Amino acid sequence: IENETVSDDTLMSVSSDIATAAEVHMSMADANSVMSMQMQEAVKIPAGEQAEFKPGGLHVMLVSLTRDLKPGDTISLTLNFKEAGSITVEVPVKEQ
Repeated sequence: IENETVSDDTLMSVSSDIATAAEVHMSMADANSVMSMQMQEAVKIPAGEQAEFKPGGLHVMLVSLTRDLKPGDTISLTLNFKEAGSITVEVPVKEQ
């Protein structure tokens, strides 16, 4: 997510019509290389900077899917920002 404005913004939540809930999580490894996830209440995106969502890092977890997904599908996510409001994006489903 790129913040191309001159003001800081914050991703407050994510929603989708294909899941009962969508949560933002950060994956991380501890000193013993044990992976865990921590739910993020919000993601700050400073002016002129970006937040990268990727496997093994910051990502959206879809909870209780309402239909099966397969590679090649496209889903809609609504990103709810503190300043920019709601923005809907189309996201391709890929194999990991």
